Amino acid sequence: MRIKKNLPLLIFCFISSFVTAQLKTWSWSDYKMQFKAPVDFKIDENTSSKFAAGNGKLYLTIYPKKGAKISYEELKDALRDWSRQNDLTYKKDVQYMSNLNRYWGVYIDGVAPSGLPTTLLLLVDPDYSNISFYVWLQYQSNSLQTAVDILKSFTPK
Repeated sequence: MRIKKNLPLLIFCFISSFVTAQLKTWSWSDYKMQFKAPVDFKIDENTSSKFAAGNGKLYLTIYPKKGAKISYEELKDALRDWSRQNDLTYKKDVQYMSNLNRYWGVYIDGVAPSGLPTTLLLLVDPDYSNISFYVWLQYQSNSLQTAVDILKSFTPK
């Protein structure tokens, strides 16, 4: 009788292990940044001005920006501008993040012109406040949990 009761849970756990992508830690050594992304990500570009990689289900691009220290209001405006320049449609306005593994910044969730869900982040480096990172993560709807795991994984080294 116990097996019958636990069988649905066992099946769910077995299937879930295949649905969630295996993540590995990636490093962008130019900026002493780490994040997690699927093991099957293929790097398209890895330079001091851009990191871009994807696997057909998710696509991640990071652009650093060096300059003067940026305020919260300036961050919000910059992310809104970037979302408009890329025709991102969104229902909620820019949201604040006080601590993402020591980074702080803003984000917005929306839909790209391709129709795919997209999250934009604008992060401030905790050790070098004159460096910020524009992060674009586009994903298929069935990869939402993996996208969330990636977004929560950004960490300064």
